[in-house]
Amino acid sequence: MLTRLQAPPYDALAPHLARTAAADRETAAAVRAILDDVVARGDVAVREHTQRLDGVDLAPGEWEVPRARRRQALDRIPARLRAALETAVGRVRAYHERQVGGGFLERDLQGSALGMRVLPLDRVGVYVPGGKAFTSSSMVLASSFRPAKA
Repeated sequence: MLTRLQAPPYDALAPHLARTAAADRETAAAVRAILDDVVARGDVAVREHTQRLDGVDLAPGEWEVPRARRRQALDRIPARLRAALETAVGRVRAYHERQVGGGFLERDLQGSALGMRVLPLDRVGVYVPGGKAFTSSSMVLASSFRPAKA
């Protein structure tokens, strides 16, 4: 089952952002169409969109980078840079671990229920954009996720 998560709700922020920073309606519509297609058709749609947008055709079994290959990539990073990145990942992880909790449920003055429910995820797929310009900050954020404890 595919679950779509979005945090924060960017559509709600758009009216408060400068015009140049507001979401482009055409882009938002294109992204929404892709997400709806993935929800409807699953892995087949992911594969087709990856081929169309990135020019890469990978079978679902190839989507996860094997542990040995990840280790080899880590070993190629110069020691000082790797230490700095590991420090950054640790700081981001520690910050977000302070946010973990069961969530909350309360009622406002009109009696409406307001709340947040926190559910751990066993596995997460992360798309790290960058095109030809790799950004270490995207990698740090993606690396700060930890599998949920059973």
